[in-house]
Amino acid sequence: MILLSALTISLAAYNSYLLSREEARALYDTAIDNTEFVARNIEAQLTSENPAAISRALKLLSTRPHIHHAEVIDAAQQYRITENANIDHSFSGRLPVQALGILKGANRTVVYDDLDLEIYEPLLNDGNIIGVLIVMVERENYWLITATNLRNYMIAGMPVVVFSCILVFLVAGRISRPVQTLARQAHCVSEGFFDTDIPVAGTAETKQLGLALQQMLDRLSVSLDDTKAYAEEARQAAEKAQMASKAKSEFLANMSHEIRTPMNGVIGISEILLKTDLDNKQRELTEIILSSGSSLVTIINDILDFSKIEAGKMSLVEEPFNLRTSIQDVMAIVSTRAREKDIELLVEYDPNLPEGFAGDGGRIRQVITNLVGNAVKFTDRGHVAVRVSGSVNDDENKTASLRIEVEDTGIGIAASKIERIFEQFEQADNTSTRKYQGTGIGLAISRSLVELMDGQIGAESLLNQGSTFWFEISLPVDENISSGRYEAAVNLEGLHVLIVDDNADNRRILIDQIASWGISAVAAACADEGMLAVIRQCETGTPFDLIITDYNMPGQNGVEFATALTTGDKPFTGPILMLSSLSERSEATEKTRNLFDMWLTKPVRASQLMDAISASLYNHGIQGLNNTTKNLRAAQESTSDQKSRNTDKQQLNILVAEDNVVNQMVIKTMLHGMDANVRLADNGKLAVEAFKSQKPDIIIMDVSMPEMDGLEATRTIRALEEENGYDRVPIIAATAHVMEQDQRRCMENGMDAVITKPIKQTLLMDMLKKWTRSNTEQDLSQAG
Repeated sequence: MILLSALTISLAAYNSYLLSREEARALYDTAIDNTEFVARNIEAQLTSENPAAISRALKLLSTRPHIHHAEVIDAAQQYRITENANIDHSFSGRLPVQALGILKGANRTVVYDDLDLEIYEPLLNDGNIIGVLIVMVERENYWLITATNLRNYMIAGMPVVVFSCILVFLVAGRISRPVQTLARQAHCVSEGFFDTDIPVAGTAETKQLGLALQQMLDRLSVSLDDTKAYAEEARQAAEKAQMASKAKSEFLANMSHEIRTPMNGVIGISEILLKTDLDNKQRELTEIILSSGSSLVTIINDILDFSKIEAGKMSLVEEPFNLRTSIQDVMAIVSTRAREKDIELLVEYDPNLPEGFAGDGGRIRQVITNLVGNAVKFTDRGHVAVRVSGSVNDDENKTASLRIEVEDTGIGIAASKIERIFEQFEQADNTSTRKYQGTGIGLAISRSLVELMDGQIGAESLLNQGSTFWFEISLPVDENISSGRYEAAVNLEGLHVLIVDDNADNRRILIDQIASWGISAVAAACADEGMLAVIRQCETGTPFDLIITDYNMPGQNGVEFATALTTGDKPFTGPILMLSSLSERSEATEKTRNLFDMWLTKPVRASQLMDAISASLYNHGIQGLNNTTKNLRAAQESTSDQKSRNTDKQQLNILVAEDNVVNQMVIKTMLHGMDANVRLADNGKLAVEAFKSQKPDIIIMDVSMPEMDGLEATRTIRALEEENGYDRVPIIAATAHVMEQDQRRCMENGMDAVITKPIKQTLLMDMLKKWTRSNTEQDLSQAG
């Protein structure tokens, strides 16, 4: 409607403009015609010099519409005649420029201004100009004419506009009402009301639109029903998946238990066999059995960890631990394999970093074990080094940002395979002919554990040149953990030590390690350099207080170097320490052993190195080591007291509740050699009866047993203790269930500690030492 009105007004304005322009053109043409007609009549009168007749002609001209003035000026400018019959014979006024132009021969001239239309018409006689006729025409306002015409048009067109508006309103209402109704119903559908009725009314177009919307709504309702059905199927599938995952976890836990129980016999008996008199072939076969059993247990542990990570049930336990000690423990574990391959094991710990942290030390140690184990596996020469660096952050909780690197000189990894080695069941070499065996989930587990600690893990490698695996984590610093810098240890400050080792990394690590104790060191890369350093120091009058030498070196080895030092013209009389890859000092000959005060196995712990230096200096009579002397005297007095207590001690009574005959034999054999009375019970019920009758000093309780399991037996024993006022007997759970919730359940049912199967003799001895009276420790250590 608005558009129609605007169109009507626009047309009226345009027509008014055209009409006004035509009227102005007609006025101009009429004025010209009248002027020309009068000019022809005046020419004859001007020639005859009849001013009166000219004045009458001018007066007649002035009566024409819109002409309000007319005058004649002769060419000589002697007189001027107007329409009022005025004749000025003494004309001396200033003529307009246009009139002068006419008198000089110009053609008719028309001048427009805001109010008038001025016409200058030449008067001629035989072609000569005899004067000029000037006519003033009143020019009406052009826009006024236009407005008047527009008004007339609007008045004439108003009925048409009104009629058009009514017609448009009626037509638009018929179209818009159904569309508005459709819009409201569509809004209801968008709000989720899918049962809305879509009207089909109005014009053909609106009916078609309503029908299309209704069909779309019907399809949407069908899709919604299908979506609900799919959602229900997905929910049921998720429940089935959760049940399957739970069943898988339970299956793995049960299988772990069932496998660990016989493996306890395999590994336990193998350890016991190795302590007996075996020939070389028998010892080799037994070691293979032990190694294979240990590998199988490791695989079982990896599968269980992988299952927990996959199910999202892996949790971290925050507790204080010593990071340096954990790394050294890992290196001690892999040292046997490294010695077989003649690989150097190095530990480089930033001396500016603390050693005590709060975190899941067991999981961190597991990651380091995986990385170091892989490094040793894939390295046939050179070294494997663990380097710890980082910084302590100045935050409220005093956390440290740590970077732990495991570097090797092994086979390396192709750049195209680095990205996927942390994936599940992936190895750098996945061919059927691969040289190195393994499950391929160790690195995947390590990555998951590091990410669970909000850290990151990665690797850099060059094929056939070696690899560096690293992970970065942040841990709170625990200042209550002993620092490992041994502030309370003996005073070694001021000692001068020579370090001889062909491995530059090992030299640097040893120098950094002993420098924190105030010891100054000189390093030599071979025996010849070491001998020159000894001679040079003797010449200065300040010989070395101590010499630390490697065994495997180019040229002279460590034994030959020590022999040359002690048999020359000026033999070295101070202590000499040997760092060797041999597992223990007894592997050397009697002559070789006597060359050295201490024989240390690489990698050596800082505490072991300090103890070795202190003891060696003491044995050579170095003055100023009062603390070491006191410690040795205290140890001697403690030994004497222990021997005196052993003469009066009573026999230790141990009750072993175990249904598996092989495990009974393993545990009993492990305890053989200590003066203890070991009694066996085949199930929990018999264990309770034995407790009532024998009152054992300690109980080793299996968890899974027939008739009455270990948990129920423990609860029964605790109840008997409370009812009868008995002293609490330590109960150690021996179980193949290694899940955290299983161990927590043991503690919740009254057990004091948990030892997992397969049981290792050293761990069993340590557990018994912890939970038995102090007067049994000597026998336990002898049995271990």
